[in-house]
Amino acid sequence: MGSSTRLDRNVDRRDFLKTGVSVVVGSVAAGSGAVAAGEPSTDPKQIPTRQLGKTGRMLPILGYGGAGLPKKWGNPLSTEDRVKLVRTVYDRGVRYFDTAGNYMESQSILGEGLKGIRDKVYLVTKVETTVPAEVRSAVEKSLEELQTDYLDAILIHGTPGLEQMTVDRAMPTSRHFPVM
Repeated sequence: MGSSTRLDRNVDRRDFLKTGVSVVVGSVAAGSGAVAAGEPSTDPKQIPTRQLGKTGRMLPILGYGGAGLPKKWGNPLSTEDRVKLVRTVYDRGVRYFDTAGNYMESQSILGEGLKGIRDKVYLVTKVETTVPAEVRSAVEKSLEELQTDYLDAILIHGTPGLEQMTVDRAMPTSRHFPVM
């Protein structure tokens, strides 16, 4: 990475994974949990940070995917331990959490695990449809399960094809949201 405070954006997948795993393992071993906002982190005891797209948000380069939380998909932990796992991941520096409505109990576990720290994380969920009425009800259900009144991003999960995903089809009202 050199002595520059800017992280190299030209990192191949293998180097990214090696760096990410070593940072997480080192972070867990050192007990480091704080990740500073603002400039990219270069402290080896912290997960490196980068700006997320054009959002202006500085986030650690590692996020937590909620697909690993459902019992049905092989998670052996009790509900209580899965909630603790979410909080431990947060305590170790992760600030990006991703889930979806079809990940069974994932959203409710994340909601419980992020209680009291919701405003300190970037929370994302996904919907399975582009039909506006269905999107609205799916998002409302997600908000309830995640125990929050806002999401930082909502994604379309498993898109049916780019040619079907026009802004007018997904959002047929005159109110369009800016692309980030």
